Parts: sequence; C-alpha cells; structure tokens
Amino acid sequence: MDLEQEVARVCAEFPGQVGVWARHLGTGETVGVHEDEEFETASSIKVVIMAAVFAQIRTRRASLTERLRYRPRHFVRGSGILRDLTVGLRLTLRDLLVLMIALSDNVATNIVIDRVGGVAAVIPDGVEPVYDLTEPATHAFVANGLVVHNCAEQPLPAWGVCTLGHVNLAAHWNAATHDVDWAALEETVRLGVRFLDDVVDATPYFFPENRAQQQRERRIGLGTLGLGELLIRLGLRYGSPESVAFCDTLFREQQARKATGETPLEEHVIANHHKDRIGKGSNYRWLDESEARERGS
Repeated sequence: MDLEQEVARVCAEFPGQVGVWARHLGTGETVGVHEDEEFETASSIKVVIMAAVFAQIRTRRASLTERLRYRPRHFVRGSGILRDLTVGLRLTLRDLLVLMIALSDNVATNIVIDRVGGVAAVIPDGVEPVYDLTEPATHAFVANGLVVHNCAEQPLPAWGVCTLGHVNLAAHWNAATHDVDWAALEETVRLGVRFLDDVVDATPYFFPENRAQQQRERRIGLGTLGLGELLIRLGLRYGSPESVAFCDTLFREQQARKATGETPLEEHVIANHHKDRIGKGSNYRWLDESEARERGS
C-alpha cells in the first residue's frame, strides 16, 4: 500500500469529509485526497491573516506597537472576549494578534483584517521549511530568537466543541496561613465545573451539529492560571523539586475533592458514553431510558 492509499484509508475511517494535500520539500513529491474540493476555512484563516501582518511588519508597513480602535463595524458574535468589551477600546496590534490566535477572537480578527487591507491583501508569500520537535530535558527551545515551550493540542471529533475555563490559583493564596486557601479553592472548582456545564446549554452555537455533538458529550475543561505567582508567594522556585512536589499535591488534592463530591451537578443523559467509563466521582447521574423519556431528556 503506497502513501496515498494509506492516507485515503485513514480519511475514509473519519466520520466526516476530509481533504489532505502535502508536498515533500526535498523531492517535490505530492500526496492528496480530495485536495481539489472546497472546505470551510473557519478559524484557520486567522493564521494566514497573522502571516500577512508579519509580512507588512517586515517591510515596515506595520508595527506591533501601533494601536488600533475597536469600532462598531468590527463587532461579530462567536469566540473571543472583545465582543463583551466597550466599543472604542484601543489595543496594540500585538495584543490583537494574541487575542486572534490564542483565543480565536473574531472581533480582533476583523480589526486586524481592516489593518492589513482586507482579505484581498492576504497573498502567497512563498514556501519555507517548517519543523516540529520535542525537547525532552527542559521542554523548551529557541525558535527565531525566542525561547518557546513544547505544547500539545487536544483533537476533537467532527463538530466537536470544548467549553473551557480557568481557575486563578494566585487568588486562592491565604496570607494569614501562608498557604493555599484549600476550602476556597474547592468551592471555586465546584462552581467552575458547574458554570462550564451550564455554558454547554447556554451557548449560541454556530451550527446545529455543534449543539447536538456538545449536548451528547458535554465536553468541558477547567484549567488553571496564576501558578507561577502562587509559587512565588509560597517561596518555591518554579521548576524546583519542591515546586513539583507541591504541584503534584495541588492537583491530586483537587482531583480527590472532585471525586468525593456529595451532590451531582446535574442529571444528564450522555448518549455517546458508556456507563462503565464514568467513575464513581462523576458529576453526572445516569438516568434510565424510561426515566429520561419521562423527563423529556
């Protein structure tokens, strides 16, 4: 089986339409499956828009420090946070790019598109080698003069949605005890999980397929921020054996607290999961099929 046949086999197993095209930069050989079909670019276009900005910066037609105004015409619903902020706000081009890429902010994207001259200004800029690597010792390496860290992406199924939120660990520092306010952190985690689960129902989804998939899975992710600041307040050097031991305790503690929760958040039917995959500490209670019908679930 040659490469193109293998790629076609993998694509055929995916529950959706897949298009793939790749070229070996050394030999010029190509492989493609449905490569001539049109697909919705969705937020992947934001990477190309960012490349157009950097092309203008390289020729001194733009600057990362210039400030751009959020105007009424830029407003659009969807992902991001600028939609909830005040029209008239002025942000640097750098901040807009961060919002556009890190948060997939649609308002920031519209502002940046205006700055580069519209989508028509996004033109081919050549082909360059792109490398992917993992540095196992420090999990960091130098790329284009900047120290960057390894990262990972969580793949989603077709029409998959993940509702994300974060807990600010630094806000749970207790100066009186010189320790984490464990009771407050437990309550924040409990409310955070409940809040994200409610967002699953309250979100205005782009497509009905998004809603249907998320209602089946109820996929949420409660992450953390402020760890570095919390370690400073605890007098622990980031990355030291002591800090690693503390982090292990911190996250194991919260996992244990979630696993021993007394009250389920809600009663849900999750169609795409098996009962034996949900642990005893799950925040969901399974309804029998007859009970689900009675409740209209």
